[in-house]
Amino acid sequence: MYDSLKIIPKTRGYQIIFNHTNFHLYHYAGNNPIRYIDPDGRLETLKDGSYVFYAKKDENGKPLEEPLKVDKSVKVVWGFIKTNKGNQIQCYYKNDRNNKTQYNYDCHGLTFTNGTFWINNDQVDIILNDDGYIKTDSPEKGDVLIQRNSKGEVIHSATVVKYDKENNKVLVIEAMGSYQFSGEYDSRIVWYTVDPKSHSFYKKGTNIVVDNQPKSTEE
Repeated sequence: MYDSLKIIPKTRGYQIIFNHTNFHLYHYAGNNPIRYIDPDGRLETLKDGSYVFYAKKDENGKPLEEPLKVDKSVKVVWGFIKTNKGNQIQCYYKNDRNNKTQYNYDCHGLTFTNGTFWINNDQVDIILNDDGYIKTDSPEKGDVLIQRNSKGEVIHSATVVKYDKENNKVLVIEAMGSYQFSGEYDSRIVWYTVDPKSHSFYKKGTNIVVDNQPKSTEE
């Protein structure tokens, strides 16, 4: 059983909300444009910019906090968020943001949800395919860096800050899974030498199809 929660990125708090169920092949804003918006054709949000998180519930209908397998002292709420096409992105939300902050979010959670959720590697291609990301050889600030292993599987993501084409380097902001950086932050800005065998870049699409009609977006 899952319940719909409103996740507020700035405070990292949540509230239980009602979410209109979508039964249509083509839909806009979760079939409830009065409550939801879809300004960029990406992950489902409310009008205040907060994410809609479908949380796993306990027998009392409350969000179920469960211990992490890697560290049972850390409790998280598993559930999913939705892409523009309505597909589920499995993730967890950690309510206690001050305890063991290295588990608050991973690289993909930082890249795609501004550090709100922890999103595993196998969910990233769903986001890229559903939410209008387009491959590019000329990355700009705000674009996404994806790193893959020799099998083509996603192993890392980051957000481009600057691209130095002459020296084949890219400056990105990233998180590193459960690795905790020194200082108070769980992310860092770092230079990478671009490796065409493992690195690829994606722009946020500017002509995303919603409701089977093209919807322009402004970056």
